[in-house]
Amino acid sequence: MADSELFNARTIARLSSKIKLTTKQSYNAREWIRLLESGALDEEKKNYLKFANMILQDVLGYSMEKDLHFESGRVEFSFRGSPEAKTGGVCIEVKGAKTKDLFAEQSPIISEPSDFHVLCPRD
Repeated sequence: MADSELFNARTIARLSSKIKLTTKQSYNAREWIRLLESGALDEEKKNYLKFANMILQDVLGYSMEKDLHFESGRVEFSFRGSPEAKTGGVCIEVKGAKTKDLFAEQSPIISEPSDFHVLCPRD
């Protein structure tokens, strides 16, 4: 049986306890929550650019110009690591604000770790 929470609250609190947000990060995070609660983000695809700018760039610090790959593979956003710097990457699958089950399987199912490149391929 899977946990009903996406993240463990105690783990998040422990890992984020020393992080200090900038004014810009705090503002954008609060603004995103306000937009989410107001229903302004109900249309998933219409808000991709807003998500990229407010969350990925202004809160998390990813470079939209340099690092972003949009709809490459089967995810909306991916940031590739640098083999020279031995840094990893991240794939971000966006779900609509009305999505009820974040754990629902998405088709096609990728069951083998070796199939990960289909979700987030390297260029």
